[in-house]
Amino acid sequence: MKAPKAEELERICAYCEHATLLSGADVCVCKKNGVVRANGTCRRFRPDLLKVQPRLPLLPEESDDETFDVQIDP
Repeated sequence: MKAPKAEELERICAYCEHATLLSGADVCVCKKNGVVRANGTCRRFRPDLLKVQPRLPLLPEESDDETFDVQIDP
């Protein structure tokens, strides 16, 4: 699974290294601006790739042509 590049991230406070997301709320505590909305942004945005949840890869749909019979020898 590929990690997203910093340029591909949404520029929101929830993904910024200056902000700490508060649990149970849609707000962050920012080192630069204080309490801010999690989906807000500012010019001091610095991406923190450890805060991003990776997307799951899409699995191809199964078709009858792609079934395999596996036999195990005892």
